[in-house]
Amino acid sequence: MKKLFPILTIVVLWPFAASWAQLAAPNEAGVRMGHMHMVVRNVEAEKKIWVGLGGTAIKVDGTDVVKFPGLLVFISQGTPIPAGIGGPGLCRYQVTEGQWTSLPCDATDEGSVVSQVLLDHWAGHEMLSKLEGQGVRVLRNNPGQPDNGVVWTTEGKRIDNNQNPRLTVPVEVIQLQYDMPRYVRRAALEWYVQFFGLKAVNPGGQPGDRTSFGDGNAIPRPRAVIPGMRQGIVFGKTHGSPYAPQPTKGRTLDHIGFEVTNLEAFCKKLEAMGILFEAQYSKERHGSFASAELTDPWGTSIELTEGLDKF
Repeated sequence: MKKLFPILTIVVLWPFAASWAQLAAPNEAGVRMGHMHMVVRNVEAEKKIWVGLGGTAIKVDGTDVVKFPGLLVFISQGTPIPAGIGGPGLCRYQVTEGQWTSLPCDATDEGSVVSQVLLDHWAGHEMLSKLEGQGVRVLRNNPGQPDNGVVWTTEGKRIDNNQNPRLTVPVEVIQLQYDMPRYVRRAALEWYVQFFGLKAVNPGGQPGDRTSFGDGNAIPRPRAVIPGMRQGIVFGKTHGSPYAPQPTKGRTLDHIGFEVTNLEAFCKKLEAMGILFEAQYSKERHGSFASAELTDPWGTSIELTEGLDKF
């Protein structure tokens, strides 16, 4: 038995390690979640928050990156666009079941079409307490659920965190929330399904997948599921910023990224379907991976990449 123990250890731990070492397998269109790119004034402070959320710090072509299962968070030096058209607005937060309050958003990202990121954790309470001890802005929005709460990055990007003991990894990025009016949500869902082959869930906003403003009005939330992000892109208006949706370009969450198999051919296919690229396919733009850049009709900047799966 002593001779077998090292072998058994490898067999048991290998799937866990592999989940951290690579992006998810692509869908039938060759698309999977790849990265988000943050622009901040203080790279080290920003990186410390993402590492505190459970990621692992690495470098990609000299850029600071924090790696999560299925997602890379790039962090670059810069000054993001200020919040909203008229300055920071008010965000609504649930205090207890059925009770809400409004607080200043105080965020340069207020009004962005990509309003928030959602993470699941093994140990949410410990993670939130540690970040609070480091002086990070944290809101536990329900006293009855101290394991769940909101963390803001250095430039005010909202990160929602929930404890989930059923996870097979310590942390998982499970959702991007798009803040957009009800009348464009289905069109947005159909656009992502058409061009990237994402899986449509709840296109008509059926019961069981809704968000509430606390006033009794349930708002349907269609979503597009992409490999690497379990709940995918959710098209809703959870916080109802008066400035949303505004383009992501130049904000602290500057763009999101999809990793694509055979990217050059994929870009040609998108062009034939009418997609216009702001940056054409190139192997030289970055040192370690190919890329192309476009913007969806609602202002989300998207970088398509090939080669990030090796990090």
